[in-house]
Amino acid sequence: MIRHYDNTSMLDLNLYQFQIQHGVLTQDYVMHTHDFYEIVVILGGSGEHVIGEQRYLLRRGDVFVIRGDLPHGFQRVERLELINLLYNQSIFDRQAEELRLFPGFEELFLLEPELRYESAFQDMLNLCEDDLEDLLHMADFLSRQLNAQEKGFETIVRMTFLTLIAFLSTKYTAMSVGSREMRMVACALRYMQEHLAENIRAEHIAQNAALSVRHLDRLFRRYYGQSPMACLA
Repeated sequence: MIRHYDNTSMLDLNLYQFQIQHGVLTQDYVMHTHDFYEIVVILGGSGEHVIGEQRYLLRRGDVFVIRGDLPHGFQRVERLELINLLYNQSIFDRQAEELRLFPGFEELFLLEPELRYESAFQDMLNLCEDDLEDLLHMADFLSRQLNAQEKGFETIVRMTFLTLIAFLSTKYTAMSVGSREMRMVACALRYMQEHLAENIRAEHIAQNAALSVRHLDRLFRRYYGQSPMACLA
């Protein structure tokens, strides 16, 4: 049976669209879904992340994004230490267009979560110790801001979280994580965002992504269930 968690018990998530958790799993975590997204950062121990029928071994420095409506859990855990950054998609609303143009954002936050569920997508962002330390500083700062709740902290939390998103997106691109096809789709999506006001055609999108129109259409139907032109509508 798959358990579902809603936002009712998540006070910070309801109020500020963001919540942070830090813990150690000493036993398996049941398959579940929830109403929010989450960024998972592995700090130590071992285990497997199970999403759908796929399994992924975990190690220190691993970072991945979970789409809440996809069943997932943790198995074979041995003191698996992790940070969970929980967020509602609405936290991106004001910067949605800017974020979509940011290299690595589409791949890490939109495409990869779907791929991990549908197929054995074994690539994963893994931060070196220096980058992991930088991420932990940001997470600690976010946690302190949420706890202190001083005047203006809501804006500080939102902007710091968006900085963290940009940081991870940059690392994702720098490490060339992801398949060539996924990067092509992301390239096509960025082109579409940049030219929304223009009368673009599938041929223009395909040319920019170095794909044939047929290949472009096939990739979009695989990842989004519709053609690129339908995504623009």
